[in-house]
Amino acid sequence: MRLRQTLRSQFRSQYLGQLRQQSIKIYNTQPIKVDEIVLLEDNNKRRSYWNLARVLKVIPGRDGQIRLALIKTENSELLRPVQRLYRLELENPVVETGDEPIPLTTSSGRVVKTPAK
Repeated sequence: MRLRQTLRSQFRSQYLGQLRQQSIKIYNTQPIKVDEIVLLEDNNKRRSYWNLARVLKVIPGRDGQIRLALIKTENSELLRPVQRLYRLELENPVVETGDEPIPLTTSSGRVVKTPAK
């Protein structure tokens, strides 16, 4: 339990505290998607203590733009406008490296040779 609290506090202070505010331009180019993890804005808390949530459903407005999202927090499901949701920078493109295995390296950069058994 102590380890979990330590990891959570480090995550909140190091990552969430430095997360960039998203501009309107980003909202227009990259809409929030289903199953994405977002931060739920709370005016009564510092950003590093905002709740995490998962997007269950996106709801477009009359103009076709996504305006609302049904999100699941730790305790409940809520309907929130996308202006109050902040995407986490979790998307990493998958890079195909081919069939070659990636060699293991030590912290000093040397390649680890696996022993023949």
